[in-house]
Amino acid sequence: MTHSDGIDAFIIVLNADERLTEESIQSLKFLRGLFGEEMMKYSIVLFTRRDQLEYDEITLDEFLETAPTFLLDVIRDCSGRVIAFDNRNKSDEKQIADLIDMVTQIKEMNRYVRYTNELTSKVKLIVDDDKKSYKQDANDRAVADQQSDRLTNDESNVLRKIKSTIGGLVRSFLSLFKKDQN
Repeated sequence: MTHSDGIDAFIIVLNADERLTEESIQSLKFLRGLFGEEMMKYSIVLFTRRDQLEYDEITLDEFLETAPTFLLDVIRDCSGRVIAFDNRNKSDEKQIADLIDMVTQIKEMNRYVRYTNELTSKVKLIVDDDKKSYKQDANDRAVADQQSDRLTNDESNVLRKIKSTIGGLVRSFLSLFKKDQN
């Protein structure tokens, strides 16, 4: 969840059906390196596929009892903020409300100061420059469009890396968890 002045919360999404692989571990380490350890004060671990856990008659707590140490350390580092979503029940508003409550708790715990680092500061500068240029030269839309394209490309590259990292985390988590169960 982001804002132009920083990030309210990082939501680390993992699939409860998959194992944590070495690739996923490295991806999460990459994110922590990119955003710094401070990001964990703003993080929530969200497991998808709670419905599968329930089908297997396993609670989230029971699932976490068999989780790899690395994952338990991640959960500890984000102050135990963990939640599971039911993928099949799209109308379950309680799970959304619970997630929003967690984000609110993070904001309160951090005294409403958003997470920022060099990367988020650069994005903010680009956005601010884009806004200024757009206001200063409303007749020359090409300049503003070029700046918007530059911002979009910068954000897309970061988002692509993050999406790839998260995808790797999910795949890794699945295969590691399956190995642990065998």
